[in-house]
Amino acid sequence: MKDSFQTPYEPPKPALDSLADLRAELAEIRNPQNIADIKDDFEKMSIEERLHKINEIIDVSEGDPSEQQGATPTKNGVPPNSEDGSLSEPFKILGMSDDGRANFISNSGRLVKYPLEAINKDKLKVLADISFWKNIYGQKTQWEEATNDIIRRVENKDFDESTVRGRGAWRDGDKISYHDGAVTTGEWDKGKIYLKLSREDIGVGGEQASPDLINKVKNIIMSLSFDTKSDAVRCMGWSVLAPFCGALMYRPSVLLTGESGTGKTKVQELFMRPMSNCIWADMRVTSTAGIRSKIGKDNRAVIFDEAGKETDKMKINFEEILAFVRSNYSTNSPDGFKGTKEGGYTSYKLNSIFGIASTDPSIENVQDENRILRIHFKFSNMTAQEWQDTEATLNSLITKKTCDKIRAYTWKRLPEILALAERMVHVARCKTNRDYRSSYADMLLMAAYLTVWKMIDKPTDAEIEGTLDEYYKFQPVEENRNETREIIDRLMDEVIEIIHEHSREKITILECLTRIYRGTTESIDGLTDRPLEGFETRDYKQHLARYGVKLYSDDKIAIAGNHHMIKKILGVSEGYMKIFKRFSGYVESKTVAYSGDTSRYSVIIEGIIKKRDGELTDDEKLQRIMF
Repeated sequence: MKDSFQTPYEPPKPALDSLADLRAELAEIRNPQNIADIKDDFEKMSIEERLHKINEIIDVSEGDPSEQQGATPTKNGVPPNSEDGSLSEPFKILGMSDDGRANFISNSGRLVKYPLEAINKDKLKVLADISFWKNIYGQKTQWEEATNDIIRRVENKDFDESTVRGRGAWRDGDKISYHDGAVTTGEWDKGKIYLKLSREDIGVGGEQASPDLINKVKNIIMSLSFDTKSDAVRCMGWSVLAPFCGALMYRPSVLLTGESGTGKTKVQELFMRPMSNCIWADMRVTSTAGIRSKIGKDNRAVIFDEAGKETDKMKINFEEILAFVRSNYSTNSPDGFKGTKEGGYTSYKLNSIFGIASTDPSIENVQDENRILRIHFKFSNMTAQEWQDTEATLNSLITKKTCDKIRAYTWKRLPEILALAERMVHVARCKTNRDYRSSYADMLLMAAYLTVWKMIDKPTDAEIEGTLDEYYKFQPVEENRNETREIIDRLMDEVIEIIHEHSREKITILECLTRIYRGTTESIDGLTDRPLEGFETRDYKQHLARYGVKLYSDDKIAIAGNHHMIKKILGVSEGYMKIFKRFSGYVESKTVAYSGDTSRYSVIIEGIIKKRDGELTDDEKLQRIMF
């Protein structure tokens, strides 16, 4: 990064002669002696002449702030109020966005959006002080004419809403900036509009934390009730990266999990929330629409606490929020859209980062499971008094001033963190066999920990190798789940009732197939080994046929397509055949006879039934011993 990475946005001063000319013109207009004449002249103008007159004044605030002729210097590229609260610059017309709404920057520097047909005198008063409108349209303002003029001008100008930016970190190629609502720091994009919002100063560009302060915080956080040191590493890495989530290509989502009373909420309250400057939301009562509205145009971290699945409603909300988290996992994630009551839409392309706290560590959806990193908690070994002392220390240590200093240090070294993650991801993939995105997200947390909390400068390849060996020693690699295998397992685990002539038994489909294959009653757990009777083999085959399953040949299994029982078990449509064809043990597709004259187009798969010991290859024998 260039030296300007730490430099606040200070555009060049405008041409004062042009500003003086404008003020002289406005002063002349405000002169009561001239109002009547100006009003008469204005009423005689054509619409084109009126628009030209308005353009002469309004256009003063348009364009890049460094090129404006007459704009007040700002630190975020939008026109502010003057110090005494009076009109300093007119509002800015941005134009019509694809959602059919008119977009403006008001005289106060804030983004305003109106449906075109909703623009009226009250809306115009929001855009600019009434004195502006009186200056143009006379003391008895002709609001209908003013509204018409503004609507016509909006219609003639297109506006790309993606150019509007709220608070947080932003990335443009290799350039990174941070906008706190009033000041933009770093290498900003002059073609973007950084909104004037209530300022949230998180210390970027301020005093940086000393090594002693960073070590003090790190040591006490490491002593908290994390299951392993690697869980603490993830927590600390996430907490310092979260304020700058908009600058990350992939944004690591974390699941804080552990039994009630293990300290999940306390760690959030005492460390993660103040350090990450996050939105803290109760998942039980928070909707995706609500959190989108809360985030708005900002790039913010969000922690969902109290994530439970006790009721059907809570389960649905849990799944909806997980889907929302997944859709905002990457810069390359698709846009989200929500319809408006006016018939338009709002885009919810977010660059946020998320944490979820729940006592339930299970995640049903495979895609969610593969993208979320867990932070486990256990019951602390501290006595009640020791924990009380630790809590008091954290309360006094993790102040806004401390967090600002650590965030300033993180901001300074953010390019190093991103570069280190790029180096580490390839080593991590070799050690875990996980996909690139999951590995990169994990390495962002590790890189942030090494760079900020360990203050390591450019580790060698050997140091990276050793660090990751230690990391995965404490943090077992989460299984990269396979959706196709899970669907097949769900079918194989279905319990069916076998009705014999004088008895009944309930076993899984896989156990039934295994018995036919081995010719014995030996179950999967190997507890029984009686040879099958002839009628038992017949009954097993007949019942399997009713479920669209058959032992095809040797250890291969046929699964019928578009079978009503399979669709019921899996809760899917007839499209499950396409899923099964992606299975690594897929052999072929063909028509198979099941029972009597019934034949169905089926998929043939292998690798599900455990082979007899005598049929195993040397590699398969080793695999069975190890696992």
